[in-house]
Amino acid sequence: MNKKGIMLHFIISVILAIILFSIAFGMVAKVFSLSDQAKDSFNDLVNEINQFADSTRESTSKLLIMDADTIVTAFMPGETVYVYEDLSDPLPFVPSETRHVYFPQPKECNDEACLCLCRDTRDERNLVKVRRNDKVHLGTPFSEAIYEITCAKLLCKETPKLGESWKKQRKQEDPRRSTITLTKQGDKVVLE
Repeated sequence: MNKKGIMLHFIISVILAIILFSIAFGMVAKVFSLSDQAKDSFNDLVNEINQFADSTRESTSKLLIMDADTIVTAFMPGETVYVYEDLSDPLPFVPSETRHVYFPQPKECNDEACLCLCRDTRDERNLVKVRRNDKVHLGTPFSEAIYEITCAKLLCKETPKLGESWKKQRKQEDPRRSTITLTKQGDKVVLE
């Protein structure tokens, strides 16, 4: 091989290595920066609740940044929060199912009012019970399944100023940013 061929091969190898390194670095940075930003936004919401409860304002709003497949939930002592209901589309000769998904108060709340950030809920649901109805819906058997969410990553903060249960869920297709309204009910804060 002549010198020009060796030099050209070296330059192409260096350029490809730089491109691959920058792509890998960008993907890693995106994953970690999003999670940190969502965690910081959650912590800011907890701080805003505490500051707002002690202020003279009647309502305020706060921007909440969430990662995909996360839930932010306000728990009252000992409560379980209803997350969503999903009715599967009935197909001929296939049993249809209504899925009820609940999020029980985590032990990290110590049976106090708290706000929790639950990340990575995908494929983390535990089937609690199935109730089959004797009814037939559109020509197919009908059942209900009750699930409880468990979290791969859970962050809970005791928030005694909370006035009622609340939840905000972000699925993959939902916008990353949403505005949360805080209002007062007596000396407690309610999230909307």
